[in-house]
Amino acid sequence: MPGEDQTTVHETPSFAMLPAPVGREPEFAQCLRDLIVLTGVQPPDEPSWCRPETLAREALRQVFNTRPAEPEWFEALLRAAIHDPNPSSNRTFVKPMLAGYGLRRVQHALIERLAHGSSSERAGAASAWYWARGLGFGDDDYTVMPQRPDDDRCADLAVVWRHTALRVFVTDPDLDARRSILPMLPLAADAYPPELHPLVDEAIRIARTSSDEYLRHRVEHQVGGCGSHG
Repeated sequence: MPGEDQTTVHETPSFAMLPAPVGREPEFAQCLRDLIVLTGVQPPDEPSWCRPETLAREALRQVFNTRPAEPEWFEALLRAAIHDPNPSSNRTFVKPMLAGYGLRRVQHALIERLAHGSSSERAGAASAWYWARGLGFGDDDYTVMPQRPDDDRCADLAVVWRHTALRVFVTDPDLDARRSILPMLPLAADAYPPELHPLVDEAIRIARTSSDEYLRHRVEHQVGGCGSHG
């Protein structure tokens, strides 16, 4: 999952944990309420110590396991995936989007948010992109994702994402945005056209000289060839 330590049995952790984003909780709570209304789901009664967010998330997950996403759910699912403060649990919303709308539509929407959204939306879009690549989802018991005709034609969007993420990392000083973008940002010059090479150097400089320990720690692994790829 994004930002987690990458280890083997004989290794010590390589990557620091991605710090939790700040300030997304109220917006995410509204996203959950919107989805509950759209889907008609009723969160189960549970002990008072169980957080309402946890109940709502689980109830929605059960709906997504048994029902395909409706056309009118797209924007609400997208907002929930972006505003979810948990970069692992946001797959609850990304997976039904991929199953219902296809890789291309989902990836295009995340690129749009990355390019034109608020700093908070940019951070959330970067976290959601990890799952939107359509790779494995572990033991999640979601309904099987159908293969769509456009799913094999998304290499171009991966390139657009990479170039957009590089530009946003350099130009948007928001710490959460930079923390979320960096793990998915290749920092080898040959991953970009020549006109973007100066931005690669600038991104490395920004991360190395940042006052944020996570950025400084992460960039040293990525420039050494251990970075993720978009």
